[in-house]
Amino acid sequence: MTTTTSAPNSRLPLVVHVAFAGKRRLLPAITVPSVDEGKFHAELEAELTERLRCLPDELGLMPGDQICAMSSLARGGDLVFTRACRALGWRQRILLPQAREDFLRASEESSSELGDFTAAEANEVRTLLKGKMVVEGPSVNTTACPSSNNPTGTQLHLIEERVVSTSGDRDTRFEDVNLEMLRACDVLIGLLPAEPGESKPAGTEATMALAQRRSIPVLELRVAVSAIGNPMLSEKWQGLKDPETAQPPKLTPTLPEPLNAIDCVTCGLNDTRGYRRTLLDFADKTANHRQTVFRWAALAIVGAHVMATALALLALKADTKPLLIWLLSAELMFLAAGLSYHWWLHHSHAVRHWAMARLSAQIASSVSALAQARCTLEYLLDLPMPLSLRPLLRTLNVLHLQDLRMPQQPWQDRRTAYVQSRLRNPDQGQLAYYQAKLKQARRWLSLARWGFYLSSIGAFTATGLKLSMKFSTWHLAATFDPAVSLGFLAVLLPVIAVAGLSLAAAFDLEAREHIYDETLKFLEQQTRLLDAAVSENEFSTLAVETERRLLGETANWYARRAFTGIA
Repeated sequence: MTTTTSAPNSRLPLVVHVAFAGKRRLLPAITVPSVDEGKFHAELEAELTERLRCLPDELGLMPGDQICAMSSLARGGDLVFTRACRALGWRQRILLPQAREDFLRASEESSSELGDFTAAEANEVRTLLKGKMVVEGPSVNTTACPSSNNPTGTQLHLIEERVVSTSGDRDTRFEDVNLEMLRACDVLIGLLPAEPGESKPAGTEATMALAQRRSIPVLELRVAVSAIGNPMLSEKWQGLKDPETAQPPKLTPTLPEPLNAIDCVTCGLNDTRGYRRTLLDFADKTANHRQTVFRWAALAIVGAHVMATALALLALKADTKPLLIWLLSAELMFLAAGLSYHWWLHHSHAVRHWAMARLSAQIASSVSALAQARCTLEYLLDLPMPLSLRPLLRTLNVLHLQDLRMPQQPWQDRRTAYVQSRLRNPDQGQLAYYQAKLKQARRWLSLARWGFYLSSIGAFTATGLKLSMKFSTWHLAATFDPAVSLGFLAVLLPVIAVAGLSLAAAFDLEAREHIYDETLKFLEQQTRLLDAAVSENEFSTLAVETERRLLGETANWYARRAFTGIA
């Protein structure tokens, strides 16, 4: 494949999903009976390939971004589209309405044909699904769209074969496929004959109409037949925000802050391990840095207000003007510092960016751990994640699906590696992590609670003593009046008590203690189950269940933390 020169990518490259729906019969047999269908489809494949080659640029993708196609691999249009994707070097996910052999033998109940596929077409589908998965790039002319973002080098073509329906009804099965494609895609391509035909409940026209209702851009391609029997493509974009311009939609995927600052010049989508490592290293480093900044800012804000209160009380008893000026000036400085830190935390979105970085680091860790298991990463899209992360989550899922097609070690070895590295590792394992975090949360929560109790009791005692002195006949030296000191404590100690509660809420101590305790018990149970797993399917199911719980805990933490500052 020809390599093009382009500007360096300024962010992680991402995957855009393009779904396909096409008619089984693209050639009107009645009007053009002399045209050979095989030759017609071959010529249509070449024309469709050249049309799709410019699609990444039309959609506004950045250099390094790639397209992943989705289709059901039905006869007719789907087969032509799949051949075109193979020629372009696009990754492709195949979503079947039923088990492969049942799908290849299926036919419409009202059809007089023996089946949907001819014997030759069924063998071609088997070859595509079971045969060699690696392609060396397209063999077609690459000069039609010289700035194309098509991937270069050796890579996989078909990365997934999945049955998405269990229905016994034919129309419902195909509808399930269409719904799954539209759930994941960014653009839909519809391929139909030039002459309008019968619209079926789960057919191409119905899928295109559903996509428009969901505000998914649709590229409608119509196939006409020339006088000499050659295919002629015409196109029209549908579902655009500005239909009058008829311009292709710009779908440039973006990443939220702070992930959009990742410098990813050397990291591409063909290096799955490097991609995950780049994401993990950046997100982990950023999360640790921003967490430290937040903690010091929280301490500064609370501490500044406590000091300002103490200085205000001392100023009430200042017996000289210079001392009064000094105390009030210092109080103003502490108040200004606390207010400035609070303003900065709020307007810089420091807490939100910290939460996003930590969530992204946990996503990268979870995906890296599941490289040992044969499973999809659909749980990433099922968890309550921020919408701004969906392009990244879809990309990680595609890269994981690609890795599953590669030869792997025996499942027992992968199970052992997962348990030892992800769970039992004394330095980075989740068991050790949650044990340490639980102890830390309990220690700090106990300190905050005792600080509140002691400060409250101290304030209560000071106020009670001061009150009793008003009704007593104590005779004290003129140089010392304990009522002044007691009044000082009666005002300052409640402020310290509230400050402790504020820090406990800002650091999420009580929720962390409860969640860490529950998660640790869950991980101990999962570790025992993983050790006792007797099949690869059981191991993969348990691994996904573990990662769903771990990442779900972080997603819930993000929802609590992202928009919470200093109380």
